[in-house]
Amino acid sequence: MHLVFPVSLLLCFLFSSVCVSGNLSAQNQEARALVADLSQDIALMDRQIRGLKLDIEILKDNQAETGKQSSLRALEMKLNQMSNDLNTLKIAVSTQESRIKQAVLDEVAKQMDVYVSNINNQLGFTDNSAKKPEVKEEFSDDYPKSGVSYEVQPGDTLSQIAVQFGSRVEYIQDANQINNPARDLRVGDIIFIPLTDE
Repeated sequence: MHLVFPVSLLLCFLFSSVCVSGNLSAQNQEARALVADLSQDIALMDRQIRGLKLDIEILKDNQAETGKQSSLRALEMKLNQMSNDLNTLKIAVSTQESRIKQAVLDEVAKQMDVYVSNINNQLGFTDNSAKKPEVKEEFSDDYPKSGVSYEVQPGDTLSQIAVQFGSRVEYIQDANQINNPARDLRVGDIIFIPLTDE
C-alpha cells in the first residue's frame, strides 16, 4: 500500500522553522529549502493519489467477484482526504512563496537605502531631505482642498516643490499619501499641490 506523510506535520515544521530563524538571509534559505521539500512532497502525493485511483479502478473491476465494497469506500475516503490535504499544502506553499518574495523585496529596499546613504555621505551631500526623508505613518485630511496638479521632474524633492508653489511638505504628503518621499516620489508622477489662500 502507499505511504502518506501527514500534511499537518509538514506545515507545523514549515512555520516553526520560519518563525525560529532570526537572520533574514538564513530564514529565506531555509524557507526556500522547505518550499522545495514541500514541492517534492506535493509531487509524491500526486503520485500516491494516481496510485490510489488505479487501485480503486482495479477494485471496481473486481467488485463483482470479490464483493469488497467496504475496501473500495475506504480507498475513496482516503483519496478524498489526500486530495484535501494536497490542496491545503498547495495553499501553504503559495502563501510561503509570497512571504519569501516580500521579505526579499524588503531586504533589498533596506540595503538600497543603506547604499544610497553611504554614497551620499561619501559625496558629501548636506541635503538633509536626501539623508533623512520625512516618513509618515498616518495621513491627515487637514490640508487645503484647492491647488494645482504637478508632474514630478528629475531631481525634485517635496521641500523644493513646496517652496516652488508656496505650499507645505505635510500638505503634499497628506494629499498624495506619500509615505516615504525618497522612495514614493517618482519622476513622471502627477501629484496634487494643495495651495493656501495666503
